[in-house]
Amino acid sequence: MDNFHPENFVERCLAGNAQAFEPLVRHYQNAAFATALRYVRSRVDAQDIVQDAFVAAYCRLGQLRDKERFGGWLMHIVANRCKDWLRDRRRTQPLDSAETTLENAAAAEHADQMRRLELQEAVDLLPEHYRSAVLMYYLSGLSYREIAELMEVPLSTVCGRLQQGRIRLRQLLDEPDHEEIAMQPIDVTEQVQEVVCQIATRQVQETIQLRDTERIVLYCALDTDLEIRQAEGEDAVLEGTLSAIGLTREKARESVEGIEIGADQVDYFFASGPHEGEVFMGTREQNGHPKAMSMGSGQIWRAYFLGGCHPWGVANGVKTTDAFPQMQAYTGGSMPADMRLGLGRATRITVYREKLEDIILPPSAVTAEVQKVFRPNSTSLERVHGPVGSASLVLLVPEGKRVTVIKGKQVRAFGLQGSISFIESTCEEVADIEGDVELFDSALETARNIRGKLYQRYYRYLGVRMEGREISVRRHAAEDCRIEDICGGVDIDVGSVQIKAARLGGRVRIYNRFGQTQLHQDQLAADSRIELESCAGDIHLSLKEALLDEVLLDKVHLTAFTLCGQIQYAAFEGRDEDRPLSIANNSEVTMLSNAHSGLDILAADFVLKSEAGAIAIEQAK
Repeated sequence: MDNFHPENFVERCLAGNAQAFEPLVRHYQNAAFATALRYVRSRVDAQDIVQDAFVAAYCRLGQLRDKERFGGWLMHIVANRCKDWLRDRRRTQPLDSAETTLENAAAAEHADQMRRLELQEAVDLLPEHYRSAVLMYYLSGLSYREIAELMEVPLSTVCGRLQQGRIRLRQLLDEPDHEEIAMQPIDVTEQVQEVVCQIATRQVQETIQLRDTERIVLYCALDTDLEIRQAEGEDAVLEGTLSAIGLTREKARESVEGIEIGADQVDYFFASGPHEGEVFMGTREQNGHPKAMSMGSGQIWRAYFLGGCHPWGVANGVKTTDAFPQMQAYTGGSMPADMRLGLGRATRITVYREKLEDIILPPSAVTAEVQKVFRPNSTSLERVHGPVGSASLVLLVPEGKRVTVIKGKQVRAFGLQGSISFIESTCEEVADIEGDVELFDSALETARNIRGKLYQRYYRYLGVRMEGREISVRRHAAEDCRIEDICGGVDIDVGSVQIKAARLGGRVRIYNRFGQTQLHQDQLAADSRIELESCAGDIHLSLKEALLDEVLLDKVHLTAFTLCGQIQYAAFEGRDEDRPLSIANNSEVTMLSNAHSGLDILAADFVLKSEAGAIAIEQAK
């Protein structure tokens, strides 16, 4: 199958031929399925993820730079969708009960299904790198060379992993012929194409002159997936795909034409706000029919910053700050001065609709596939209702320019020479940034290789779930965040996030109120100081052996405080009995430290503070 050329079909899709997407689905669907099964062991969930990934790929085709590498690009989308699934579920589900229930099967079919189940269980026991090669080989039908390209490893590596995987399967299975049982592939072509044919897309490629401005502000007034990279010239470039869904293909085309991209220069973005458009704000009933509520994009901006509380911070007429006055410090009006500077004279770019468009569908029309591109806001037995339209864009930024992204749904930034800020956005990944990275009211999933400072303020929490016939309400698990190799310091203050950090430099302060913070530190530079704090979350500090030795030799000071939590310091057990760390406590606080005076204790190189959570100090493995 090496003679398959995906770039030909991608070009036809970009030219408006949705049917050209079908060969791409047929060719890559089982490779995508194999990739999904690396993360999700349920075939049903893996198949749903694959369908979702294909629809997302179709809507993002404008972001694909190297069209010959569609397959590898698709596998990254599948992997990210799997990670989102795992983050939502917080567990890997077993094989779907529909696949393992055999009571009604005939004897022959029963035996065959049992052999397939045994094979699947044996594959699940393989080490991850062997399992991925075996799954890809048995399910995709691709050549070794194509599998190597999709897995982004040398051909010899694929051959070696597959050989070792087969050897281990023979050891795990009772009968030698089990290896020859073909694992069941999938066919999602019809389902994906059904959704794609209701989607209209419009390609965007605009060169935006920055004139004398040093700042770019991009405001997303509708769902926008955004990638930001370095540009070679002096102007910014915006390219990608606008998408809309409709009851018919013609209606979808009309809808996508209503999505606009505005670009101009403003003297003070903080005051002017974005281009004026209409933004979906929810559903209300009017004469028995759902009707869209909307606000102007400028009105939303003014409410967020000048009103002291954004519109979503209200429940049944009560502001969050009415119930918790301390949260007033974290609303829009409290943005740091240096972030406000990024909202001064700037080139303003807005993705918006002048006139809101929504859609009403019968529930039967909202299949699992349709929901991948249409998110109903209101659902009843008779109808569902919600907004339509989205954008998937790449912004290329000239060297040294400062970028601010506002209300980006999924944002990634790579290789920028300047600084970047996020407001009311979700940052999936930011990496290899020479300047500062600042997030205000924005979630962060991954940050790595930041030469400047990392700053974040984020106090939103995930949704709730009802338990016991709605007799109790519980928040979902906290969001995940990974931070690695930050050179210029860290200033993070968040509500509840599961933070995993490593190799932080400069002045570091992480205040994670109710989430868990894990830090792995190899060394501590002379100008660095690290402070980790929590209200009720746990703190785990993992230090390399050499750094632990410096603590014991008083070259590095470490202090831990707790009010009513616990302190575990197994890292020091048996290392130096002549120099034990001192432990002190009274009726209010417990303290562990190797510093000797009050000032040194408070100004230690590592300061860990948790009011009610556990503190653990461990040796890094």
